[in-house]
Amino acid sequence: MLEALREALIRRFDAVGMMPTERFAEASNRQGKPLPPTGYPTTVVVGLSYPKRIVKASDDTFVPSFYCFGADYHDVLKTRLREVFGGFPAAFQIGVDNHPWDERLAAVTAGIGFFGKHQLIINESLGSYIFLGLAFVDLPFEGDVPKVVADGCGDCRRCLDACPTEAITASGYRMDRCLSFLNQSKIPLTKADAMANYCLFGCDLCQLACPKNHGKGTLVHPEFERDDADTVCASDLFTMSERAFAAKHPGKAYLWKGKTVLMRNGVLLLWKKHNHAWDEAIKLTLKDKPVWYRQTVEAFLADANATPDESKTPRNRS
Repeated sequence: MLEALREALIRRFDAVGMMPTERFAEASNRQGKPLPPTGYPTTVVVGLSYPKRIVKASDDTFVPSFYCFGADYHDVLKTRLREVFGGFPAAFQIGVDNHPWDERLAAVTAGIGFFGKHQLIINESLGSYIFLGLAFVDLPFEGDVPKVVADGCGDCRRCLDACPTEAITASGYRMDRCLSFLNQSKIPLTKADAMANYCLFGCDLCQLACPKNHGKGTLVHPEFERDDADTVCASDLFTMSERAFAAKHPGKAYLWKGKTVLMRNGVLLLWKKHNHAWDEAIKLTLKDKPVWYRQTVEAFLADANATPDESKTPRNRS
């Protein structure tokens, strides 16, 4: 039955790996992260490719990371997994991103790919343009245990050189410097952060620099086709209510942290471009907003006449 499940998953996903849950538990223990008990003997890891697409922002339009284009990948992977597992008479548990298991470690251990210096899983065929999903199933593992991918980044430092905040270094990764972490976090951001940031939500620079991604990111699944809500207009961001904004931008991955995070990032992007057309509308957004938003916005509005000068702005927060 497990082989039939594998074949069904291959029809719905671009990468599929299976392993005994015991093997995943052993790998987790070696990392000092004991695996929360699952009760299922087999672990399944799936990958679904997303396309590389470069879209330029305009004066009044913001662009998120291209992994946000199309439908929210959390919903897409969960739907596909449920459709496949629902056809088999075995209990299962699935997770995409928000769960207690180390998804990337599972992907490496199941032979999906290797762990890149930019902290993403790199698959031989898909590069790092791949969404991961995890499932546990109440079927005994059968077949060969997958081999760990014998590949790596070697001496390559393309992603290190491309990172504007030096979050990726020869000695390791600093999440607190990562642009994607910063512009998704509910914290005040600085002028240095604004100068480094270019994206409404997330960051693609390390992936774009990675030589393992050359020629990859060409497959487009129907759920990830472009639509009008992939980009965000300043008028929507600063004048619409949370409910109205969500209704106009339904099912978008960039909404998972809420609209206020996007508004904070939009203010920084406008400041960086010397665009003060929305200053009055932005002032009206300050009421009843959290401290981290007010602190950031008030600082940038007070500095509305200042000229961002990258040469005088430190690259790092520390």
